[in-house]
Formats: sequence, C-alpha cells, structure tokens
Amino acid sequence: MSIKQVKIVGYAHSDEQFIVNANNFKVRISKNSRPELEGPSPLEYVLAGYAGCINAVGKLVAKELNLDLKSLQIEIAATLSLDKYQGKESNNRAGFEVVDVLV
Repeated sequence: MSIKQVKIVGYAHSDEQFIVNANNFKVRISKNSRPELEGPSPLEYVLAGYAGCINAVGKLVAKELNLDLKSLQIEIAATLSLDKYQGKESNNRAGFEVVDVLV
C-alpha cells in the first residue's frame, strides 16, 4: 500500500484574508470583500477541491474502462444559509444544504 502525507500551513494575513502554503505555492483565501485581496472564498476552494477529486477519479475510471477521454468539464453549484456565519439565530445547520454536480 502506498501512503502519502499531505500537509499545508496557513496563517491569517488580515481579518479578511488567509494565506496557505501548499507544496511551494501560496494560496490566498479571501472573503472577496475587497478587490486588493484577490482570491477565492473558502467555500469556492472547497468546491474546487471537490471538482479536482471528481476529475481525478473520472480519469482513473476512464482509463480502467479503456475510454479515450479527451476532455472533462465539471460544474458545481452549492447552496447554503449564511445565518450562522452572520451570527443570526437559526435552526439550520451550518454548511452546504445542496450541492449540484454536472460533469
């Protein structure tokens, strides 16, 4: 069995931006509230990671089935309530309520 450890280190650069050092790259995670702090939001990064996983598995499955995969496009749309994030009283749980994936 092959095992790989993945490690990142992150720090708060300001109240509106978080910087992650991952594999010699600096990844900026932002609230997207100020243009000078460019970077996807944490929610967008979660969906991007999910899309990356679907892409990797899709390519593996295509190879196992001897399919000549030329291209793969993945669109993910998610819905969530912002009440808890905004500190409002809510019976809804935090996080995504619906995640739609189109491959």
